[in-house]
Amino acid sequence: QFAQAIALYQGLSQQSKFPGIQAVATTRLAEVYLNQHQPKQALATLQRLDPTLFPSRINELQADAALQRHQLERAYDVYQAAIDACPPGEAWQAYSTRLRRKQANVFLKPIAKTKSTT
Repeated sequence: QFAQAIALYQGLSQQSKFPGIQAVATTRLAEVYLNQHQPKQALATLQRLDPTLFPSRINELQADAALQRHQLERAYDVYQAAIDACPPGEAWQAYSTRLRRKQANVFLKPIAKTKSTT
């Protein structure tokens, strides 16, 4: 399924005559790479985008890639850039809240599972 998604989004991002469709396809392609734990490929894909088209989304995906690369400070800072790029208004409130939650979780360490001694 991932190979099909990659082929579809690559085609749309390279062949569409509409910049908006190209940008959406490119961000979706970066998401697929992140789901495949390929952050370098996701970042290379995002570099092809005009950062003014979807600044919050592009920054969020870049932060996700930094997190996968264990670049915690960078991830935190880029999540902040994504938050800062959100337009004001109620429509963006849920998205901004989600970004703040992701940012807050950057430095949290997973709780180690321990064996119970009963």
